[in-house]
Amino acid sequence: MRLLWSWLVLVLALVGVGSRPALADASATVDPSCFRGLSADGSTGLFDQPSANPGCSWRLRTGSFLGGFVENGYLLVGDRFRSMGGGVAVAATLGQHIELALQLGAQLGRIESSSTSPELAPEPSLLAISQFKLQLKLHSAWGRLVHVALMPTVRLPGAGQDFAPVPLNLDAAIDALLELNLRRALPQLPLTLSAQLGYVHDRSLRALDAQDCMGGTVADCLRARLQSTAAYSVGLPRLRLSIGAQLPLHVWRSLWLVPAVSYRIEAIVGDPDPVLLALLGMQSTAAVQNGRFQQWLTVGGRIWLGLPLSLDFGVRIGLQSAGYAMGAKVPQVMGYGALTWEIDLLAGQSQAADGRGTPAVPSVPPVMKTGAETRLCRVSGAIRDVQTGQPLADAVVHFVGQRHNALLTDDKGSFVSGELSCGAVLVEASRGDHQTMRLPVVLSAGEQAAVDIRLPKLLRAQAGRLWLLSQGDDGSKLPARATLSRDGQVVSLLSEEGGLFARVAAGAWLLRVDAAGYLSREQTVVIPDGGEQRLQLLLSRRGREPKVQLGGAEIVLLSPLLFGPGGASLSRDSERVLDEVVDLLIHHPELVQLRIEQAADLQAGDGNLLEQQVIAVRDYLVSQGVAPDRVVARVTEGPRRTPPRISFKISAERHPSP
Repeated sequence: MRLLWSWLVLVLALVGVGSRPALADASATVDPSCFRGLSADGSTGLFDQPSANPGCSWRLRTGSFLGGFVENGYLLVGDRFRSMGGGVAVAATLGQHIELALQLGAQLGRIESSSTSPELAPEPSLLAISQFKLQLKLHSAWGRLVHVALMPTVRLPGAGQDFAPVPLNLDAAIDALLELNLRRALPQLPLTLSAQLGYVHDRSLRALDAQDCMGGTVADCLRARLQSTAAYSVGLPRLRLSIGAQLPLHVWRSLWLVPAVSYRIEAIVGDPDPVLLALLGMQSTAAVQNGRFQQWLTVGGRIWLGLPLSLDFGVRIGLQSAGYAMGAKVPQVMGYGALTWEIDLLAGQSQAADGRGTPAVPSVPPVMKTGAETRLCRVSGAIRDVQTGQPLADAVVHFVGQRHNALLTDDKGSFVSGELSCGAVLVEASRGDHQTMRLPVVLSAGEQAAVDIRLPKLLRAQAGRLWLLSQGDDGSKLPARATLSRDGQVVSLLSEEGGLFARVAAGAWLLRVDAAGYLSREQTVVIPDGGEQRLQLLLSRRGREPKVQLGGAEIVLLSPLLFGPGGASLSRDSERVLDEVVDLLIHHPELVQLRIEQAADLQAGDGNLLEQQVIAVRDYLVSQGVAPDRVVARVTEGPRRTPPRISFKISAERHPSP
């Protein structure tokens, strides 16, 4: 009992340490894709179903769990067996592919007689056992929906009521884990399926090697052996298979409920306890002695309040026991509860897991200020009806090009984002009965920008009109070609007196303009519902000699990018160079992402200026129609490059040009 109190103090200390970063920002919430809790096995998961995907990298989870049952006739007719077990666990995700877990556990068993004659009932006996468990999980995404993992485990059990470890009884296990997240394919069905297949080389039967009951009767010896087997959770080498399902439900604001169910079957492959086998044969030839299978069903759930804290509850229902000689009997009903607390080791700088289950990298990564410090921003605001000004609750707020989960506005129509990368951010707001609107915001380092987005009601769609006047940079009118594209639909603008004209359905369209001898342009335009949009677009003349070339692994700038003295403002010549980069991207849609990189000697202190310069390059490209999620800007450690290097990666599937 003294050791149990020590473990309880350890859990409270860990929770206290973990609460400091949370208390520093009371408004901070935890991403559901990051917070995964702990299973009874000591690793990430729920109940006795470990998860292949432990969530975001560089997280520390601490937890305590408790399980127990009371069952009459559990060992012998007329007895009552009380069992209570629990422990503390610590698990850390080290990078993107490793999770390390540690568990200290203990179990107490009390055997009482249910005889109606107290004078005939023997004194109740109390037995105890402890264990130390170390786990390593190697995990990775496998496609967009599947996560796989390999989890070896080493367990060191104790011996008897002194809780002393017995190195000779060291055993091990190896498990293969799989997780299928259907929500990424079917957002309306947020179901997660999991499976576990493994082998446990259980050597806990050796804990009974020193037990000697030769001085008593066969019945006394049998009783002592059964009691020790149950209280010490003695098991044999076995194969195990389990399947489970979880359904995360967003109940209200930051309140989540995660119902879960799992089924497990174990096939025992080791030899039965020879002592119990012999004693049971002497006592009763009809007794179940050496069945090979045991099964149980676990039903329950998890309550999550949006804080890095979860409460688990449930019951384990025994379906089949293997027999006394094959180890501890499966109880009929066992209650279970757990508490898990999570600490972000990077103090909020790690991102949510992406579609592949790996820590997400934002489209504009936080550029370096010093060797370890990053600069992050936030966006807050309100979503309202454009006509009445009334706040719109439960509107969806999405940050285009950012690896950030969508938000729901509260009853007042308000929202506050998590940490975002600084620079140009496109805020998108939508609701089922209103039109979708986007608002560009430029965030400075450490800034929390406030926005107010007004959504028009969604009425029956009517065609809108677009008038386009294309001119050269010298003001001359151009015989240009223009198209509007959306969701695979392409509409060509017709030449009319006064410019180019098109009548299309209302909403956002991608406009592309081409003219001989001029650089192409793309721009997102919003056609009003039943209204008219007039747009004037200037095209830059294509130079005699190109200043940009498409190389084998990067975009080569033949002219350097120049900035104002000691600043980050682009010169006009540099803007013309970037105009050619925009033209190159338009004609090569298979280039799905640009990386604007500049190396800096951070110890020399030139990181801040270079950071502003690469962001200025990215913001200019975005202002000329390049999608924000297509451009990444960052400063890296190394010798300074002049000009900044612009590289790209090519998608495995080449997309046709519009």
